[in-house]
Amino acid sequence: MSVPFSGTFTRSGGVLSAIAKQIKLLNFRAVNRVTVKFDPFHENANNTRDFLHAISTTKVSQTNPSCLVKTDIVCNRDKPLITFQFIPSIQEATKIKTIKVEADNLSLLELLKVTNEQITARAPKEDPVSTLKTKSEKKGAVGKRR
Repeated sequence: MSVPFSGTFTRSGGVLSAIAKQIKLLNFRAVNRVTVKFDPFHENANNTRDFLHAISTTKVSQTNPSCLVKTDIVCNRDKPLITFQFIPSIQEATKIKTIKVEADNLSLLELLKVTNEQITARAPKEDPVSTLKTKSEKKGAVGKRR
């Protein structure tokens, strides 16, 4: 008697592909300001700096051009902290003004996942753009002339 196969046929892309996938999912339409505060001499500041680099890309900044990304570099051995401030319409709907993420023991992938779960999920849905139809498309293929 054989054991049935359980698993995948291919290997995963690894951590880098998971990070790239999470960066593609980022959406800052619900956010008014992002403040990243860290001490460069803290032992876990590298992941916060990588997160700051990831949210500074053009694709992420194009999701909300009016979103401000502010960096506070301090020298007091504080833990890294990321603060998201919502736009007023989201504040009224969710009754939440800000979300603070302590990034002390989180990896870059975990920071991106938390951001997608908490921020991207609250982003307002985009209205579908109506497409323009020509006269022949409106009539359809029923009335063909010869």
